[in-house]
Amino acid sequence: MTIRSSSFLATCVLAAACGGRTSEPGSAQLEAGDGDHDGSAQNEGGVAPSEASASTCVAASGYALCGGPNDCFPVADQGKGSACWSCDPYYGYDMVLCANAVIPGGPQAGLASDGEVYVEAIAPGAWETVPFDVGELFAANGAGDRVRYADWSAWTGAPLPDPTACPQFGSFSTCGGACLPCPVELTCTGRSPLHMYGLCADASSNQSFCDAAQGWSCPQGDACMVFEVSSEDQSYADAAGICFPTSVCQSIASQYPGGAYCHTG
Repeated sequence: MTIRSSSFLATCVLAAACGGRTSEPGSAQLEAGDGDHDGSAQNEGGVAPSEASASTCVAASGYALCGGPNDCFPVADQGKGSACWSCDPYYGYDMVLCANAVIPGGPQAGLASDGEVYVEAIAPGAWETVPFDVGELFAANGAGDRVRYADWSAWTGAPLPDPTACPQFGSFSTCGGACLPCPVELTCTGRSPLHMYGLCADASSNQSFCDAAQGWSCPQGDACMVFEVSSEDQSYADAAGICFPTSVCQSIASQYPGGAYCHTG
């Protein structure tokens, strides 16, 4: 398995929020599998940890780990007959995600969709999107510090809020829970314990993203929206901003439940 670190989100967070590293681990492209999975289960008050995990090494969504404190899938246990076809613990971590039937080419970089989280799946600073239960799996294997919610806040193990009503705003749309789904060309992202609702955002190209910390700006007429998180985590959110028309960005900053910032410079 090799690493795909070419996406904007992976490289910008690598440079701005992980000690200033700018080199990309690995040299080849990791082809993405189907990243649009939601392994969460609902209960009263939120999306709760799954009770259907196959083991300490495999999430209910089918994602699997190798290595780590539970010695998941040593080489002798890997192969097409197992949940772990292969893995490459050679990029800085001794516990990584396996390639398997769910992600035959490995994990996917990009913008976390609703119900997903970010994990450092293979290498420090290379963040990939995975179902919520994979964050639980990492935490159960002692790597909760390698997990972040979709707004880039630190993993706490808290479930996602599951609101039963959805506020309406004139210039932007919230999503998740009881909200209407986003239009097909937009992605619902950002729902976390700090942000009850996600935002419908355009993730269609690298020009959709911005880095408020390093000056990777948006196209003319747009501004850089970043989720408001704790002061300790804000650098992660700042490095993974999303471009919106300036007036929309400013509306989000003033009205979005949970808080956001709009950088117009």
